[in-house]
Amino acid sequence: MGNCCGLCCYACFKNTFYSLELADSILSKIESHLKNHLPLKGSLQTWYISLKKDIYNQLRESIATRICRQLEDLHFPVLSANGFVKEHLAENIAFVISSCILNNDYQVYISTMEYQCLDIPTNTLFYTKPKIEVKTETLTSFVDYLIQIKDEAGNIKRVELHTENKTHHKIFDKRLEEKLIDILHQLSNQKINEIIKKSYMHFTSKHEEEERILSINKKNTEADRYSSFV
Repeated sequence: MGNCCGLCCYACFKNTFYSLELADSILSKIESHLKNHLPLKGSLQTWYISLKKDIYNQLRESIATRICRQLEDLHFPVLSANGFVKEHLAENIAFVISSCILNNDYQVYISTMEYQCLDIPTNTLFYTKPKIEVKTETLTSFVDYLIQIKDEAGNIKRVELHTENKTHHKIFDKRLEEKLIDILHQLSNQKINEIIKKSYMHFTSKHEEEERILSINKKNTEADRYSSFV
């Protein structure tokens, strides 16, 4: 009975559940992108990026809400869109958000040009991650945004990104969340809709192509095996 209720609940709120799961995957990928490019020090006492922290709950909800609306508008087949589809969507959306943070030229590009999907496999979760083109000036400006804080007198000062001051760590987290939410708000509903739609169509087309190639080679293998006995 409990399982039936759970399935009914999921069916009724399928877009909401799917959006939340997708948001978690997107945040995980953005976190990896930022860790790869920000000048952080691997120490237990310094600031570390974890978008699973409670302070990022608003960001998670914002991403899920924006995605949910587009899934509804697209009548997206969430019940049949398996983990590989979800991975494809998350990789594309995370790539866009992270690229906007690390390259302001990309931010201009994505707002004016048609989105080009990432070329990633459809049948595995292990693959070479798409490379983000980082603009040095944008990265420097972003780091400055994180580390310029006000002291008690209201004076602006720069602190080190690898400071051990826990108050500064909280400020960094808040600034990062604000930046990510700002980037998200700059993406129109139409653009998010476009990214989801194109990513799904690209996945479907690529998956069908991969299946055809597998089928052809399977037939050839079977034919070769049969001929060896003749």
